[in-house]
Amino acid sequence: MRKKTLFILLGLLMVISLSFTKGINKIELNDLYISSGRFIVSGNSIITIDNKDFNIKVFGQDGKLIKKKDIKGNGPGEVSTLGTFIFPDGKGFILLESQKRKWIKYNKDLIFLKEGKLDSPVTFLKKCKYGYIAGMASFMTKYYRKIFLYSEKLINKKLLFTDYGENFEKKLNTNELYILLDSTDEKIAFFGGNKPIVNIIDYSGKVLKKLNLKKYIKPSEYSKEELSGISKNLPSEVRKMMEFKKYPPITQLLFISKDKILIVSGEKKKLKGWKSFTYDTGNNKLKEIKPLPLGDIFIYKNSNLYIMGEGENAPYLMKINIKEVL
Repeated sequence: MRKKTLFILLGLLMVISLSFTKGINKIELNDLYISSGRFIVSGNSIITIDNKDFNIKVFGQDGKLIKKKDIKGNGPGEVSTLGTFIFPDGKGFILLESQKRKWIKYNKDLIFLKEGKLDSPVTFLKKCKYGYIAGMASFMTKYYRKIFLYSEKLINKKLLFTDYGENFEKKLNTNELYILLDSTDEKIAFFGGNKPIVNIIDYSGKVLKKLNLKKYIKPSEYSKEELSGISKNLPSEVRKMMEFKKYPPITQLLFISKDKILIVSGEKKKLKGWKSFTYDTGNNKLKEIKPLPLGDIFIYKNSNLYIMGEGENAPYLMKINIKEVL
């Protein structure tokens, strides 16, 4: 009887485990050492920044390096600081060197086009039909976030959202250091604040919807080891605020259709996957789906999810058809 029960349990575990691996295509990124975390998918190419040698690297869908370009330096089209991010920009891409507030445009053939400087240290940039959506967060004195709409030339901007002035000294949410958001031509979705809320606004800054996930995801609590790594470069007053507090887990939002958002929470399920949901903004329905594989950055492109893996074998990508998720 015990053996039979054991076999049944093992069988169930195998079935559940398969639900996490079915349809996943793992792409080992050869010759990539330290990814910036962000990457883009352009046609059949995967493009990212290697922060070890400051190279733009282009990979095929098989993970093999196709070409690379050295951009280390202080001249036109070059970068010299860690934390340079890459974002799609029409048929090419745009680099964002946050520490210097510098943006650089390249075409799909890795040819430098032009560059400029922003007036704010943003960490997220996305092209939209009105110009560019930009997000920033600050830890210097008070913790706050801002979302801007920049003009097409990345010069003029309009403030769409800020929580500056709110009492974040006692309710610090460290998970929004690099603000994560997504948008369509009509609306912008982002997560954060001192509560686990999905915020949806339009391009005038008007709040369209707020979805509180308090009932669905649990707060995170950093261990002393994690806290030491996260806060070592932050001011002492900020480190003190972070001690022994619980925070909403990091949550990424991706529009997978005009009205439907994929919500990937930072809460791990028992079988090592992110607790995930879909949210239909049209009928206001939230649905829990199969946990998604652990990863750092999620991108939705051409009906596929691309996930930058985490762990000892990183960097690598996991490619999953969206139908397998839903």
